[in-house]
Amino acid sequence: MKRVLLAGCLSCLLLLTFSACGRGSAASADDNIVYGQVVKTDENQITIESGDYTYGGSFESDGCEKSYNLPENVFYDDFKAGDIVSILCDGRDATAVSNVEDVDYKAASGVNTGAGSGSASGNGSDSGSDGSNGSGNTATSGQAVQVSGGTAQLNADGESVAVNDESYEVKDDARIGLLAMNSGGRISMSRSSVAILGKNACGIAAENGAAINGEQVNLTSSGEKSIAAAALDRGSVIDLSDSTMETTTEGSPCVVSAGNVSLTSVSLAVQKSAGIAVLPGGVVNLKSSSMVSRGEAAVELCDQTTLQENNGSSAKTARRTSSGETGFAASSGQTGKAKLMADSSSLEAVSNKTLLQVTGIEGFVKMMNTDLTSAASVLADVKTDKNKNGGKLLLYGVNQDYSGDITCDESSKVKLVLTEGSSYSGTFDAKGTAAYSKVYLSKSSKWNVTGDSHVSSLRNGDKKCRNIQSGGHTIYYDKNREANNWLGGKTVSLPGGGRLQPE
Repeated sequence: MKRVLLAGCLSCLLLLTFSACGRGSAASADDNIVYGQVVKTDENQITIESGDYTYGGSFESDGCEKSYNLPENVFYDDFKAGDIVSILCDGRDATAVSNVEDVDYKAASGVNTGAGSGSASGNGSDSGSDGSNGSGNTATSGQAVQVSGGTAQLNADGESVAVNDESYEVKDDARIGLLAMNSGGRISMSRSSVAILGKNACGIAAENGAAINGEQVNLTSSGEKSIAAAALDRGSVIDLSDSTMETTTEGSPCVVSAGNVSLTSVSLAVQKSAGIAVLPGGVVNLKSSSMVSRGEAAVELCDQTTLQENNGSSAKTARRTSSGETGFAASSGQTGKAKLMADSSSLEAVSNKTLLQVTGIEGFVKMMNTDLTSAASVLADVKTDKNKNGGKLLLYGVNQDYSGDITCDESSKVKLVLTEGSSYSGTFDAKGTAAYSKVYLSKSSKWNVTGDSHVSSLRNGDKKCRNIQSGGHTIYYDKNREANNWLGGKTVSLPGGGRLQPE
């Protein structure tokens, strides 16, 4: 690792520390970062040819093959032979693995990319470094959405603006109330409100390395297809506390995030829409907050195109048209996982919808001590988008009680990881349609099976499976997968009269 650039090392460390939730904590001082080219993977291990990697440059092999035990916080088939990966490891146990192409260089220069703790704050990158011309007209296709200058009632373009004890009304269509733009663009809000009355509008938005921080902020939207708050790209930050958000029309999420949104003690409510929408590369952190959806899913993880199809032009973000009118357009170039973290919060889907909806992208959801309620008794639905891209969901629990069925279509994948005394009550892939599915139970975690379920692979810290209360139901597993060799292809009797049975 002698020639690894500092920027690459720091950014990988930030990303991998975030991903190292498999142990329920940040990486220890004993962890090391190694780089390598993937030779092969299976459900248990990744084998690499190790070597030196210069960030943004070339990989030079040292000709030595090493194998590391994969953590539960990844899908093993994310890594193909020939990929260059960075591995955070403790001996031969990997605590996190990432393709180096997924590492954002901005993480090393102060832009928050969702790494670390629940707070989303940080400094923006240099103006224009990501394709902006400095005026807010974003040229890069790497942004999830695009914003032009002059579309907001208040712009903080590369400057700091304080908004205290102020009330704004967004009456015009396709208009933003408060917009923070470009490096150094900061809006600090206190005891202030924004009411969105126009169509296809947005209350507050941050883009291109800018940030909005606020406390005691009230955001309400009665405009058709209008968003309360939007973080528009990977470098943008919205951080609110002791605040409220509410939307009342169709296609009007409280939050759309392609960047970093942190909500602490915030109450969110939607009447006819998905509550929170997380796009590829976006992060939403909920801390002691509540989300009630009376419309669609409480949380939707999808790409820009799907969000626009489901919600109309509310998901698009303002630009100036050739006629001088403000309109809405988007670019879907930004990639990466969509991530949601919830700690000591509550999520409720009042209508007959799933709590979590994942469509056509890879989603990572981690919850701790969070209350969940779904009128439809569906915890998560993972499905393919209209472009035939399968969805992927890694649902992680730390001292978390999950309840509700998990469904997955034939082109999609789902993985449920329960650690530190977590529990799951529900039916897992009842139809057995998932392209790949896995359940991991730590020894202290439990599964209360409510219907016949299917798993591609099962890993259990309790080898006797006494932590699975079957309720008389059968769990079918794939006897041909190496990960299930510990079961020996046998049928195992479970507490409650059910069985763990090969198929």
